[in-house]
Amino acid sequence: MLAIVLKVLSILGIVLLAVLAVMLLGLALVLFFPFTYRLSGSKDAEGLRLSVKVNWLFGMFRVRFRYPQPGRLTAKALWFSLLDMKIPPEKTVREETDSGSADTGSPAGKKAPRKAAPSKPSEPESAEAAEPKAIDSESAPEGAVPNAAEATDDTDDQKAEGSPDAAASPEAGPSDAGPFGKISQKIQGIKYTIYNIYDKIKGIWENISYYMELLQEENTKQLAAHAFSRAGRILKGIRPKHVKVRLLFGTGSPDTTGYLYGAYCILSAPLGAGVCVTPDFEEKRLEGEFDIAGHVLVWTFVINGLRLVLDKKLRIFLRKLKAGQKKLKEAAA
Repeated sequence: MLAIVLKVLSILGIVLLAVLAVMLLGLALVLFFPFTYRLSGSKDAEGLRLSVKVNWLFGMFRVRFRYPQPGRLTAKALWFSLLDMKIPPEKTVREETDSGSADTGSPAGKKAPRKAAPSKPSEPESAEAAEPKAIDSESAPEGAVPNAAEATDDTDDQKAEGSPDAAASPEAGPSDAGPFGKISQKIQGIKYTIYNIYDKIKGIWENISYYMELLQEENTKQLAAHAFSRAGRILKGIRPKHVKVRLLFGTGSPDTTGYLYGAYCILSAPLGAGVCVTPDFEEKRLEGEFDIAGHVLVWTFVINGLRLVLDKKLRIFLRKLKAGQKKLKEAAA
């Protein structure tokens, strides 16, 4: 019996170790196996053409995007299609029917017939209809005709309750303080507004001064330098390894074209020899073609992000930032 249990445990251990090895292998592939990308296209009088390709693991996983309109985005793993959509997506027949019926107000998309407007009665008829018919006290049942005095009293009570004159009467509220009282109230309101604005400006200034002092601290400067260093390494890791750009441009104005071409000449050294720009001083045009390729390692983002997050200077900066926000809330309260 003990031998069977030990054998089962050994099999479970081997299975768990195999699963763990597969997981570690997958993690290592994701972190250290590069994603390759390639962007190519051209621009001429007919329009823009664009193609984007992303591959991983020798093309076992691939993403494709192509343009012109309608663009198409596809994603595949081996020979299985994970995503296949048009950009912008096409409307289905049901959506078009729903939109048509929403516009026209009918389910079939047809215009609903307009109903004929009721004819207005003539003036004599409307006048007769507006007059209340007198109730014959003899023919009406007993109790149907109200007493005239009671009806008059009820009408007077309703008018007294609902009329704005009664609500605005001197007896309903306090008497006016006179013109000097109104002027004094306006002055008090202006003073209160000025004090409120002053308090807000003072709070903002104290907050700004606190953050300015925080930014000028040596710890913050060292943290900013570290962050810029990590961002530079990430940009260096995703920088294209192959760049080929041919561009022919013209703004239609010789002086503006010359200014832009001069800016390109200043930046031509950092851009590299793969970028070639040709100006056209006579016509307004923009034509060219480009081909950019490179690869990206996920490990580059992970290691630089972790080193920045685990930096002690960042924790100190966040602690002081929260202390300043807490102090501001206490001052506002």
